[in-house]
Amino acid sequence: MCLKYFSRKNAALYPKDLKKRATVDQRLYYDIDVLYKSIVSYFSPVLLGQTEEPPKEQLPALEKALKLLNDFLKNGKYGFGFEIAQYDQIVAWYNLCKKVMKNDGFEEFNEEQARVLRRFYLSNLKT
Repeated sequence: MCLKYFSRKNAALYPKDLKKRATVDQRLYYDIDVLYKSIVSYFSPVLLGQTEEPPKEQLPALEKALKLLNDFLKNGKYGFGFEIAQYDQIVAWYNLCKKVMKNDGFEEFNEEQARVLRRFYLSNLKT
């Protein structure tokens, strides 16, 4: 439903061309399956208070998922202990989204919530 809405508002985000649309769909499935899963597997044990350190065995999967996302982003504007800054395309993509969605609540829905989540995570993390 959301994709139909976006395709009417902005064909660049969800194109009418079926091959391009298939690429967008693939990236969306990658996001919800591979990327999200690896992020949750790495960060949730600390967030849920199950442990004071992220599981080291989950880091390679997270790094692989971030590298693949970074590679996706090299091919297009929206792409379709680690430092996120090493993934230069992800940082550029994030800044672009922030700029494009400035008037649509990006700060409120993303950055503000990310700060809350970060504080919660750090409060559970072993120092």
